[in-house]
Amino acid sequence: MMNFDYTHLRNITLYLPVITMLLGIFSIVFSIYKSLKPNLNFNPVSTILLIVGLFFILISASQLRYGYKLIFDNPNETTTITGNVESISDLNIGIKYYYKGVAVSPKIVEIAGEDYYFMTSDDIQVNDTITISFLNHSRFVLIVEMEVEGWVK
Repeated sequence: MMNFDYTHLRNITLYLPVITMLLGIFSIVFSIYKSLKPNLNFNPVSTILLIVGLFFILISASQLRYGYKLIFDNPNETTTITGNVESISDLNIGIKYYYKGVAVSPKIVEIAGEDYYFMTSDDIQVNDTITISFLNHSRFVLIVEMEVEGWVK
């Protein structure tokens, strides 16, 4: 059984990307400001700041694609379902998270025709029967229980 803390999940998938995006925007604005000075000399610092800013915005945008919906969720309002895993899609956003010392990665898991945002260490496979508790608006999964031969893992 895996339990994820709502506050930690919100901090990692919503607040951290927002802060990163703001840093990226600041970096781009600052680099443009530095390059608009009257001297026409090549300024490598402005170019580096521009590249770093664009990188920060791209990274944070990929994380915010799912995390922004957490604004509308209440951690006390979850839905629990049991079903078979129909498909698993890796998000590949380039960031590793850790759950009790084990690296987990974000995935989209389809159960009964609906997509759910998971953090898993690849122990969930297609056709596994699992029970999940998820946030109603964002579909972030907070609790995962796997059934193995009639037992809950």
